[in-house]
Amino acid sequence: MVNGSPSKPFKMERGLRQVDPLSPFLFVLVVNVLNRMIREAVRNGWISPLLVGRDNIELSHLQFADDTILFCPPEEETLRNYQRLLRCFEMMSGLSINFEKSNLIPVNCSSEWANRMCQLLGCQEAALPVRYLGISLGANPRLVKTWKHVLDKVEEKLNLWNAKVLSKAGKLVLIKSVINSLPIYYLSLYKMPNAVARRIISLQRRFFWGKDDGRPGMAVVKWELIQAPKKLGGLRVGDAVIRNTALLFKWWWRFSKENCPLWKKIEETLEDELLTYKFTKEIWKGLVLPRVELFAWFVLVGRVNTKDWLSRLEILQQNDILCVLCKKDIENIQHLFITCEYSWHVWCAWISAFGQTWVVPGTLKEFFESWRWMPMGKERRKYWLLGFFSVIWIIWLRRNDTIFRSKIT
Repeated sequence: MVNGSPSKPFKMERGLRQVDPLSPFLFVLVVNVLNRMIREAVRNGWISPLLVGRDNIELSHLQFADDTILFCPPEEETLRNYQRLLRCFEMMSGLSINFEKSNLIPVNCSSEWANRMCQLLGCQEAALPVRYLGISLGANPRLVKTWKHVLDKVEEKLNLWNAKVLSKAGKLVLIKSVINSLPIYYLSLYKMPNAVARRIISLQRRFFWGKDDGRPGMAVVKWELIQAPKKLGGLRVGDAVIRNTALLFKWWWRFSKENCPLWKKIEETLEDELLTYKFTKEIWKGLVLPRVELFAWFVLVGRVNTKDWLSRLEILQQNDILCVLCKKDIENIQHLFITCEYSWHVWCAWISAFGQTWVVPGTLKEFFESWRWMPMGKERRKYWLLGFFSVIWIIWLRRNDTIFRSKIT
């Protein structure tokens, strides 16, 4: 088709260069085939996706132009199938995937497994944080060092400009059009730390009030007035903190308007998971030592270094996961603090002191919540919480004594 009309077939003589405006569009069309191939492989069970959140949202890959991230659990067969799929894509499309420039980023995987997979794929091993689409994946945006390259970019621009040949009006234009736009990408994704905001303002002020020889000059008006809009008597430089807040509110707008994007599903799942731990607010009453309160919180959210948990992290061997108190079952949180014979006797003795009878609860969380909602006075509830903390702390100390001191009485 030429200009909407059928034409004679023609033979391709030259490929598209990278500077050709049509090249990115054609590349996206071709890479969309890879997207469909991965989706089909996941649907047929050849590739196991990463399951995110309590709702088990499937995450197999993310694509943006020529950047692709593949996700999978630590399964060798899945990685082999990914490799086969990529080879098929190369043969079909004529594109060549450079595995030497690709990275394998293991998370909570053993170093031996990661090294073996790197040799299988022919790629390099990397660790978080890594750069992807201009941001540092896995970095803490609350740390100043995460924003270091943004600050370095601002300083680099300022050093390129010769203050001797710039008037105040010229400096003002550069601050508005260039300096304010450099951190926009990061400001639209992360909340800026106060230290970074102060540093950006300091660089702007030094550049605007600086003398021709580069020495700091005298500020004749407050910087807040220069930041203010012109209708309020300012010069409309703008405040980076306010700009950051406005850009972040864009995500709230998208959250309410967009129907089912992947990021919204994951965000909702994470919010639901956080709400499931809301009951732990009852812990922080100051009835026991802070370390006991913190330990109770770890128990109720299911993150205690039991043998079962340590074996999942490949810190302990699979043959060393039995409970050290009863030596009859796998030592996980439910067993150690509820169903173990030793723990059961401790709970029964404590509950009988309240003149109550009980049945085995489903989980430790359900046990904690069932007593939360029982009608009782404030003093009685206080004693119950104190006893709950004491029992789980005693069980944990006894368990550790048995392991590390061989203390059996």
